[in-house]
Amino acid sequence: MSRPRSATVPSDVSKANSAQWTGAAHGVRPYLLTRGRTEPDQDYGLCLESLLTTRAAPGLLSPEDDAVLRFCAGTALSIAELASLMGQPVQVIKILAAELVGAGALSITGHQPDPAGDEQLLGDVLVGLRNLA
Repeated sequence: MSRPRSATVPSDVSKANSAQWTGAAHGVRPYLLTRGRTEPDQDYGLCLESLLTTRAAPGLLSPEDDAVLRFCAGTALSIAELASLMGQPVQVIKILAAELVGAGALSITGHQPDPAGDEQLLGDVLVGLRNLA
């Protein structure tokens, strides 16, 4: 009976996987940046296209909070753009941004979803689909 061969992972693949899971830019996993939170403490209606601008810098900031404020200074950026620029998952940026909005350091200047509008849109889509049948 032969022993099963162990799989060997090329070093470049294991390095890429390691960078993916450690938050390559910071050397820490994303959940550490949010102190373990998976959702914002308060719901400000932040979505991918919500535009954020800097209002004022509060006292002591984490390096990530400081980076968000620097990127949003002088220009409005969406959550998606911030996530791309910072190399972090969208949910991490939503949590950081919500924290800064709550502290008065960021303002939401762009799209905020209107729950009533969403229901109206879904109703219109449903009527349209029924008319197709």
